[in-house]
Amino acid sequence: MFSLRSFPNVQIMLLITIGVLLSAGCASVPKPIPLISFKSTPTKIDVGETAILSWTVSNADSITISPFDGSLAASGVKSITPVITTTYQLTAYYGDKSISHNVEVVVNKPQPKVEDMPPPQPIAETPNTTKSDYLKGTINYENVANKNSLRVIINSIDHSNYPKTVKLYCTVLDAFGNHVANLAPPFNYGKSAFWNSVVETHKNKTDNIETFTVEEVRKENAPAISSVLVADYSGSMRSDIGNLEQALKTSVTYIRPDKDLYSVVQFDHRAGQTIAPTNQISALSSLIPFDNLSGGTAFYQAAVLGISSLSGQNTQKVAILFTDGIDNASLIETANDVINLSRKENVRVFVIGYSLANRDILRAIALQTGGHAYFPTSSSDLPDIFAQIYQFLKVHYIITYTSDGDKSIKNVQLTVEPAPNTKVTDQATYYPVAEIIDEPRIYDVAWFKPNSTQIDEGSNQSVNLLIDMLKKMPDKKIEVYAHTDSRGSEQSNLQLSKKRVNAFVELLVKKGITRKQIIKYDGKGKKELIHKNDKDIPWMQQENRRCEVRFV
Repeated sequence: MFSLRSFPNVQIMLLITIGVLLSAGCASVPKPIPLISFKSTPTKIDVGETAILSWTVSNADSITISPFDGSLAASGVKSITPVITTTYQLTAYYGDKSISHNVEVVVNKPQPKVEDMPPPQPIAETPNTTKSDYLKGTINYENVANKNSLRVIINSIDHSNYPKTVKLYCTVLDAFGNHVANLAPPFNYGKSAFWNSVVETHKNKTDNIETFTVEEVRKENAPAISSVLVADYSGSMRSDIGNLEQALKTSVTYIRPDKDLYSVVQFDHRAGQTIAPTNQISALSSLIPFDNLSGGTAFYQAAVLGISSLSGQNTQKVAILFTDGIDNASLIETANDVINLSRKENVRVFVIGYSLANRDILRAIALQTGGHAYFPTSSSDLPDIFAQIYQFLKVHYIITYTSDGDKSIKNVQLTVEPAPNTKVTDQATYYPVAEIIDEPRIYDVAWFKPNSTQIDEGSNQSVNLLIDMLKKMPDKKIEVYAHTDSRGSEQSNLQLSKKRVNAFVELLVKKGITRKQIIKYDGKGKKELIHKNDKDIPWMQQENRRCEVRFV
């Protein structure tokens, strides 16, 4: 028989070991998740009424309730008298973690009695009298002959303060393209029944927006606007440039000299701000003539330049981007850059895509920036589209509501009731969080002179940009391909394209680019024409005589 008393050192070591094991065991047990009871009584009140928030929380180190300041006891009650619908968030902290629970208190704003309402204030009408798909004039609701023919359009969405506020910018149109006015405060308080419902859906969840406000905006109370017009002057616009320039001239007639500013960015494979922010219509005389441009398409570069020019403007900011083709010359900028910069600067973007423009990409840019995309089948529609954008910026309705905070893509449906038993809806999509656009890119960085290995002088800007990029990123690898137009035989064009690519590669090397960065180069002849039928069409021939760079 023996006891630990006979071996004091063993006894001490055993006790230490047990203590360490117990300590380790305790440290590994995670803190329990707090249990939260948080509610409002009642959950719906009228303006001026009081509700009671009550809460009980267990297993928490501390708790807070937003929008109140400071930490609170583990249980308690608080009287509240919100003047607008408010979401209160209780957050329980335990260790280095936290858990939250939300309670929404809906504040109803009762409609004033009919005898207390101010009288309607009809708009000064400028009615259009022929049928039109575009916004052409204004008319008061009372004077619309066929109210069953009315339609509502969500022109843009402001989600910059999501989820606290989402704003739908809408127009109501009759069959003649007239915006129908006098349907909401502060000009008419008696038409709330016209605005039937707002519904959001996402991830198979439907949220009926119980509380929303409607405001009517007219030219006299519309806020100041700073806009930029980004105009495609690439070679493919030759036969349509007259309609584009007419659209620009039409647009600036809507500028209010005492409030608004506009600017113009022109681009082919180069981009520049031709007209700095101004309120003078006469500034359009400074546009660069088409024949001085008429090259490739640096749409993203031009869009970023235009949106950047709006930075710092303390007004509503709008960019109208027009292109008739796919970007083949913006070495640095991408569609994602256009979206991210627009969201950062809170610029609503309206995109007009014509002819060969990539509709999916342009539509994504418009949706992710809260704007709208237009795809006319004829360039003759451009003046009407540009005019429509400027008109609805001055005359529209704003529907404002609070969303649920979920960051997935939202679809919103607005329903109006223009006549008894007649409901009309429009739907739109917005992105609380931007999504990356994955777009494969091939860059046309130079264009060759006819029957020559020399590049056109207009290519110098993009070539120098490529050289600067490769010098700054020595690990970047490229492939280079040269092409011809369709004139001449297969064999002669193949030989010419090989001479062209060799000359271009030597130019890069001479400018300091290492041959290790150029992993492949070749001449394609006329096998990969952009424009198949370029015969007797100089601008098509010029775009076919290109030098492509692909990053690998």
